[in-house]
Amino acid sequence: MGYKLAGCRMLGAVDTDPRMMALYVDNLHPPVHLIGSVTEVAESPALIKSWAGVDILDGSPPCTTFSVAGPREKAWGKARKYAEGSVEQVLDRLFFDYLDLVEALHPKVFIAENVPGMLVGRARGYVKAIITKARALGYDVQLWDLWASDYGSPQARRRIFFVGRRRDLGLDPFPLPAPILPRVTVADAVYDLIDSGTEQDFTLSDRMRVFWNMARPGEKGDDYINPYDGKTLGFSQIKLPWLGQAFTIVSSCASYFHPQKKRFMSIPELLRIGGFPDDYQGLDNRSVARRVIGMSVPPQLMRAVVSSVIDRMAG
Repeated sequence: MGYKLAGCRMLGAVDTDPRMMALYVDNLHPPVHLIGSVTEVAESPALIKSWAGVDILDGSPPCTTFSVAGPREKAWGKARKYAEGSVEQVLDRLFFDYLDLVEALHPKVFIAENVPGMLVGRARGYVKAIITKARALGYDVQLWDLWASDYGSPQARRRIFFVGRRRDLGLDPFPLPAPILPRVTVADAVYDLIDSGTEQDFTLSDRMRVFWNMARPGEKGDDYINPYDGKTLGFSQIKLPWLGQAFTIVSSCASYFHPQKKRFMSIPELLRIGGFPDDYQGLDNRSVARRVIGMSVPPQLMRAVVSSVIDRMAG
């Protein structure tokens, strides 16, 4: 979606998860797509043909094993079935499989996104290995560490981007995207959806009502103790701020509450915070919507990254 906002055209897509591919097809209409691993692209002549001469090859290898909230080192090098398509994979290997595809297709530019956890501790060794391999393939690499809230997103989400430009093209380094000010707040994003909540959104448990009554906008449940049982109300209870940026929307079972109405944030409100347009198809289920938002680069952030790249390429 970020590429579409930047004026680009999707030539093809690959994903292991049929549900995610269905969203690509319904909303972005890639002419060729493959439900499978990036390692299988070479076995799809139609996909390879559609990508011949591609300007940008984008990839977002799953981040589970690099997230500071995930298993990290314990999962490195191990094949497991993850939520991403329920396909057995070695997730920390997929970044290098993606670079194999860069070598095969030789795009003018590659852009690969992941979580900032790659910059922490032993994971930094992966960053060094990725840049070393990319350089060996003939690419100079820039590493950007960016916050979505700096680029028009009402969500405070941080992501890193490997931006590789093919050395033989003689392109100058791409400029870091310029921040967009003032920042967009939750109120800016959803003020006209104040009455969008359904009956289900107003169905709060007693524990959740206690949290909503006690918490101020922008606070989490682990800041409070339930007076009825003496236990913390939990980090998964989140009352979003109104005049600031939302916490990162995650794909797990966190509960996001409206700062002014005693209810959950509605699906349309979560989509606005995630950066998806109102007419985006296939996200009318709360768990699916939250999963897509939680696994996505906010489109406004991706648009800023892509715009910085294509403006220099065009110049």
